[in-house]
Amino acid sequence: MLSPKLIEDLKAYVADKGRGRRVERKLAKAWPQESGGGAGRKFDVAEDTLRELSAAEVEDSAFDAAESGYMGFASHAAPSGAARQANKTAMPSYAAPTSAAGKGSTKSKLEAYIDQRRKPAFSTRLMALIDRKGLVDSEVYKKAGIDRRHFSKMRAASYHPSKNTVLALCLALELNLDEAKDLLGSAGYTLSNSDLSDLVLSFCFERRIFDLFDVNQALASFDLKPLGVLA
Repeated sequence: MLSPKLIEDLKAYVADKGRGRRVERKLAKAWPQESGGGAGRKFDVAEDTLRELSAAEVEDSAFDAAESGYMGFASHAAPSGAARQANKTAMPSYAAPTSAAGKGSTKSKLEAYIDQRRKPAFSTRLMALIDRKGLVDSEVYKKAGIDRRHFSKMRAASYHPSKNTVLALCLALELNLDEAKDLLGSAGYTLSNSDLSDLVLSFCFERRIFDLFDVNQALASFDLKPLGVLA
């Protein structure tokens, strides 16, 4: 069971790292400001912290808008004929190649790009972590609340797990935050500072809180959905 001090540390962690209006709304809902003190008093989110969260979101929105404008997606008045001609002269042509050789060259470059940047599939990464931790499969899937048949499917490269499944495995493997992000990334997921549940889980990985009961207690302190036992 998490101590009151650890719960307060979690709340401070979320208030410090949380970004985005969605997090702000959930914080305000979880801990409405109350008068008085005592042990039962809910965590009070400081107004200046919430203002900082809103300011950060505005800043991100402004950056996204500027980036969209740079990429040509913002709404602009049509350039004059002279300006269009100047743009044609200044900008290189990216027209698709028409020759068979050109098409082959483009395909080979794309394949080389993918090969250079492709990371191991989720199943490969998972099995490598189990071996590196010196564990056996049954230890991991039982601790994660996953049955043997479900786990056996994870050996296939084509298997795509849910985020909940990956998180349960991260806890069962007792991964640190970077390792958890890496395994999540191999399945196409992430831990975002704009999502309250992800912030709580990030805190648990940082503080090495791996027991599912304790993790769910941390989530419950924000009125969030528990991870639950997987079938």
